[in-house]
Amino acid sequence: MADTPTTGPADGSAPGDGNGKPNNPAGAAGGAGGAPPIDRIEDLQIEQELQDSYLTYAMSTIMDRALPDVRDGLKPSQRRILVAMRDLNLSPRSKHLKCAKIAGNTSGDYHPHGEAVVYPTLVRLGQDWVMRYPLIDPQGNFGSSDGDPPAAMRYTEARPTAPEAEMLQDLELDTVDYQPNYDDRLTEPTVLPSKFPNLLVNGSTGIAVGMACNLLPHNLREICDAIVKVIDKPDVTLPELLEIVPGPDFPTGGTICGRDGIVEGYKSGRGRVTLRAKMHVEEPKSGRGPTLIIEACFHEPTETGRRPSPRRWDGARGIDAIVHLVRRARERSLPPERHGVRASGDSVPGLRSDLVALAQSRRRQRRLLAVARAVGRSLRALCAKLGEAARRRRHGRAGVHPHLPRHDRGNS
Repeated sequence: MADTPTTGPADGSAPGDGNGKPNNPAGAAGGAGGAPPIDRIEDLQIEQELQDSYLTYAMSTIMDRALPDVRDGLKPSQRRILVAMRDLNLSPRSKHLKCAKIAGNTSGDYHPHGEAVVYPTLVRLGQDWVMRYPLIDPQGNFGSSDGDPPAAMRYTEARPTAPEAEMLQDLELDTVDYQPNYDDRLTEPTVLPSKFPNLLVNGSTGIAVGMACNLLPHNLREICDAIVKVIDKPDVTLPELLEIVPGPDFPTGGTICGRDGIVEGYKSGRGRVTLRAKMHVEEPKSGRGPTLIIEACFHEPTETGRRPSPRRWDGARGIDAIVHLVRRARERSLPPERHGVRASGDSVPGLRSDLVALAQSRRRQRRLLAVARAVGRSLRALCAKLGEAARRRRHGRAGVHPHLPRHDRGNS
């Protein structure tokens, strides 16, 4: 019988070079757990790969995370919070609901990043010193303009405001497109109908990949009049619009220095606006010292875990800046405290004579108070010594040891 030709060793092992190693590394490596075969490795240009991969990430950040939609002025996280509140049947006339419930529903249905990420966004929508027209009606501690953090979501409550209801009106009439949520269980609107011009009125701030936006808030009446003007006259000029909208309208007041930055921003989309706080000194009728009143300036609160911007101030840092300027200019012994300063503001552009006079008067009052406290301490120490000497003389005449208990003094 003729021998049958074989393609490998008789023991069934792979053909090799006599040392147990296969002759076909590519075929051997194609097994489970090995490297891919050589014929499946593709050579790619690193420039093209970086372009494809990084642009995909950048567009995802721009479109779905950091920048607002020009149609409703909302970021995806903000929009999902409003939609979740609508699912909970909340309205401006309904009862306030726990923020933990709102954040939990938003995270579970539309924004799967945890309620700890949703809650700061919810809080920002209800802070009246951040939003020109808040979209959330808060109840509880939602922080302050001094940079104080809000209370935990289990303690605070919220409900929509009237502007928020205008943004969601006619949503059920198929006025916008819908898309599946993250698990294809529900659908969410890609944009809100938004009868309320939220982007122009409340502004927005966002930093994406390769681009950013910082839109300032405006007055609602002025914006509505400007919209009507543009509808009636599509070729309206910028000077005509500036007669209707003279400039931004910040929620905390202040004075805009100059108009060149406003005009340049409206013309090209990029400009710089310098905002200065208003201040004056009140002389009370009582015997107390003068009080410095500072009108607040607009600022953007810093998110948790991020360093504050050097160009933005909260109330506490504003007070520290005032004290630093006073100490640097005239006074050297003024401590960083709030004596005589009742401030509702965020920044001070410079030092004025009123502030120097206030610091000097407060310094004199503190010196008098320190002298009075020192005299009081000396008098208390003197009285204590005199009392101790009197007790010793009295006990010495009676023959009783002053440190024995009262009930043992008869047996001594």
